[in-house]
Amino acid sequence: MNQASEIAFNEQVQTNWNRYEIYSNDVLIESRFTTSQLRWYYKHEFRMMLESVGFTDVSIYGGYNCSPVSDDQSFMIFRAFK
Repeated sequence: MNQASEIAFNEQVQTNWNRYEIYSNDVLIESRFTTSQLRWYYKHEFRMMLESVGFTDVSIYGGYNCSPVSDDQSFMIFRAFK
């Protein structure tokens, strides 16, 4: 697999292009191409979006054990009520 990425920081979007090669008996028989986009939101931004559509009591956790969010984590868990 070959991959290329482009990040548009101001738009908070990462675009990924992937090429998959299928071989049979060491002979390339097909190449497949895919494109995907990843959009990210920051903690306060996502909280505001939830609150703006009527969610209340928003809690943000840094793990499945309800630990606080830290700078070295790659995901957050949001819990909100409506």
